[in-house]
Amino acid sequence: QPCGSLELANTGAQRYNSTIAVLYRYTRVQNASQTSSYLPLHSTGNVTYGCGSTISTCNESVCNNQKCTSVSVQTSNAPCPPWFESSNGTCKCVESIDSIVKCDQVLQESSVLECYCMTYNESTGTVIGACFHNCVRDALKAVVYRLMPKSVEQLNHAMCGDFNRDGQLCGECKANYSPPVYSYDLHCTMCSGGLYNWVKYVAIAFLPLTVFLFLVLCCRISATSPKLYAFVTFSQALAFPANVRVLLLAFNGNFYPCASIALRIASTLYGFWNLDFFRSLISHQICLNVDTLQALALDYGIAFYPLALIIITYVLIELHTYNIRCIVWIWRPFHVCFARFRQQWDIRTSVIDAFATFLLLSNVKLLSVSLDLLIPTCVHNVNRSLGFYLYYDASIQYFGTEKHLPYAITAVCVVLTFVVFPILLLLLYPMRCFQWCLGRCRVRWHALHIFIDSFQGYYKDGTNGTRDPCKYLH
Repeated sequence: QPCGSLELANTGAQRYNSTIAVLYRYTRVQNASQTSSYLPLHSTGNVTYGCGSTISTCNESVCNNQKCTSVSVQTSNAPCPPWFESSNGTCKCVESIDSIVKCDQVLQESSVLECYCMTYNESTGTVIGACFHNCVRDALKAVVYRLMPKSVEQLNHAMCGDFNRDGQLCGECKANYSPPVYSYDLHCTMCSGGLYNWVKYVAIAFLPLTVFLFLVLCCRISATSPKLYAFVTFSQALAFPANVRVLLLAFNGNFYPCASIALRIASTLYGFWNLDFFRSLISHQICLNVDTLQALALDYGIAFYPLALIIITYVLIELHTYNIRCIVWIWRPFHVCFARFRQQWDIRTSVIDAFATFLLLSNVKLLSVSLDLLIPTCVHNVNRSLGFYLYYDASIQYFGTEKHLPYAITAVCVVLTFVVFPILLLLLYPMRCFQWCLGRCRVRWHALHIFIDSFQGYYKDGTNGTRDPCKYLH
């Protein structure tokens, strides 16, 4: 390189024949006897040297013992670094939204705030939005920014590769990968599928729940009783799935292994009352070849399972009361075994109390899953907002007709039916006008009265025209 050497200020460039792909902002033109000079470059270009006032390709015959005075760069339309846009031949950082992105104009570098993801595709360019997957950081650091690569072609791998994800805001799992089910962790894992994983899922998620259901029925455990209700509510708030998911990310095992283990044990003990048996101890264990939405929606089955069993049990009891032959014949072998229990307690009332208990325990899980399916995230590129997408899978448009709409309608119906309606029922039941409306309907409301009594107990006011003394503080 007789006319002086062209050196890249960093290793982020590659040479293709006569074309130099410049990924960093500055290059250095240097002659052995002259002071170095720096020229701003931002894209792929053909570089030529100028000796004196003549612009030509640098070679020995032209540049022998002469000072290299100028460099000509013919640039092409190669993309700028992430979150930079070309303006008058240079790359400038786009104004950040709420300090989500930090830019270094000199080094042409960008950094993204934790719990936000930045990805690139040819149709929309560089996009950014809130995402769950970039929250894996040191809990003791108040604000954490993640340095992005200087090439948009490497952006998706650098942002999503650790999670085995791809797509817009790392929303999709890579091929042959799937998010684990019955786990707080949504990082995609290698999945082979098969019947064995489904059997393992049913055994881990539903078998302990079935045992617990029989304990509640046989031992007459009532989570709505005054002595247990406060503890159950406290446990459900502590073990709310979104809280546990964020805490497990904050106290990552790579930074705080002891704290992570203690958190998993505590969430297991308290998550018992959210019907999450050993959930935090089972990570990356069950893979069913499902996408993120399906992995989240599978928890609906866990919440509805005990309610469905109790409803079936109550229907069978009513059919046995009316001496339906097939039901009486099926129940006959168990009649002797349960004769003693029938003398001690009313099985119909116990089943209704159990339904109230599991409605309370399932309520938080139903609300959590519905919120997971309805949380949006706003996606932006360097020029404008691209609209709302699903938070846990930003490749799916929010309330899109193809993928999200069926799950969104299901989530809204579940919240209205099993969260909002029971609360309204408990609030309206003591009112005399509501009691009058029930009396006008020629329906046996005995089961409803037992259900309401399970929640209100001694604390009912107004049904008999008086205000009974409350005992909340005793």
